[in-house]
Amino acid sequence: MPRFIFKISLFVLLVAAVLGITGLRHRPNYFEELREKYGRLKVEAAPRLIFVGGSNLALGMDSATVAEAIDCAPVNMGLHAQQGLDLMLSEVQDWLRAGDVVVVCPEYELFTPQMRWGRPQELVASVEACPEVLGHMAFQNQKRFVDNWHRTLFRNFQRQMGAYRAALRRRTSWSERLAVLWSLRLEPFAPAIPMKAYSFESFNAVGDAVFHLDKPRPKPIEYGIGVPTDPVQLSGAIERLNQFADKCRSKGAVIFLSHPPVPEQDMAASRKDAIRFDIALREQLRISLDLVALPGPGFP
Repeated sequence: MPRFIFKISLFVLLVAAVLGITGLRHRPNYFEELREKYGRLKVEAAPRLIFVGGSNLALGMDSATVAEAIDCAPVNMGLHAQQGLDLMLSEVQDWLRAGDVVVVCPEYELFTPQMRWGRPQELVASVEACPEVLGHMAFQNQKRFVDNWHRTLFRNFQRQMGAYRAALRRRTSWSERLAVLWSLRLEPFAPAIPMKAYSFESFNAVGDAVFHLDKPRPKPIEYGIGVPTDPVQLSGAIERLNQFADKCRSKGAVIFLSHPPVPEQDMAASRKDAIRFDIALREQLRISLDLVALPGPGFP
C-alpha cells in the first residue's frame, strides 16, 4: 500500500510540474484577440463604423483603408462564425452609441438553427480567452457552456497530447525528445485550428487578420456554401436580427445588413439558393430605408 501511494503521489507531482511549466509557456490562441476587440469597441470615439460577422471579416477587412475613405473609426469585431450569431450581436449591442453605424455581415450558415447559437467548443474557447464573453451570452448559451466545458477540456487535452506523442515517436535521440517536451504548450480550451492565419499573432493593431495577405493565392477549392432557404428555419435568426435592429435604433445607431463575400465558383453553384434566401430575408425583416440595405447576392 505505501508503494502504491508513493507511485500515485509521484505521478501527481509530475503532472503538476508539466502543467506548471506549460502554463508559464502559454501561447495566446486565436480567440484571445477577443480582449483586444472588446477594448477597441469600448474606447474608440464616436462616430464608429462597427463590423459584425465571423472570420469572413477577420480575414477580409482592411480597416486602414476604410478609415481613410470615411469619417468614422472602423471597429472590426469579426472573429469566427462558430461563435454563433446570437453572441456576435449581443457583445456589440451593449456598447452601441448614438451616431454609430453597424454593418452586420454574417456567413450564411449563421442563419441555421444550429449555428445561430454557435458551437460549444468555440464558445468554451471564447470564455477561456476572454471571461467577459460569458456575460454577453444568452442563458441558453451559458447553460451550454457549463454543460460542455469539461468535455472540451478533456477532448482538446487528448488531441494535443496525441500530437506530441506522435512528434516524440519521430525523434530518435533523447536530445530531440527533450526539445519536443520543452516546446510543449498545453492549450486545453483552444480549438483545433491548424492554419497559421487563425492565430493571435495574425492580427494587426486594429484587429484585422493579415498573416495571409502576403502569401500566394491558393488554388480555388469548391467547398459549397450551403445557403439555407427554409423560411421556418431562418425565422429564429431573422427575429434576432430584428431585435438587434430595434436596439440599434433605440440607441441612435444605424444598421446595415450585407450578404457575406463568397468565392465566385461557390456562388455560381448556389446562386438560386442565395436568391431564395434573400427573398425570405426581405419578407421577414422589419425593413425601413434607414435601417437595412441588402445588395443582391453575389461576390466581391
